[in-house]
Amino acid sequence: LGYERGRSLASGELLELAIAADLSDLSPQNLRRFRRMDLALEVADENGSIRYIAVEIAFYAERGGIDQALANAHLLERLTDCPASAVIAVGSDYRALPQTVLDGEYPILLDSSCRESVRLYQLNERNIERVMADLRYQRQHYGH
Repeated sequence: LGYERGRSLASGELLELAIAADLSDLSPQNLRRFRRMDLALEVADENGSIRYIAVEIAFYAERGGIDQALANAHLLERLTDCPASAVIAVGSDYRALPQTVLDGEYPILLDSSCRESVRLYQLNERNIERVMADLRYQRQHYGH
């Protein structure tokens, strides 16, 4: 995405953000999805300006994953008072996109159901399988 530096946020950091704020307007299910998001990044540009990126990882870019990435980005923005973007990283492309778009440069900007842009990145199949296995392991053993 063109940032100078960045780091991933641990699930404990996401939990601390959620605990420190008044989130009584959110359902326990939405809070759980936020704390268990696939990847949250804190990045900085060349001027040191911080922003956050909420990443959903999936085999296909389907509406549910796109909407979840957006919901997580909105909540990151709300909890940090910094801008946040939504990204979906997939093993296969969004099925509804024409081939001419898919043949272009990544990331592709997708329009969501609420007319916001989500960046789409394609991972090669070996990487997506490894990432999904890592996520399953973490959730099974650590509950994230």
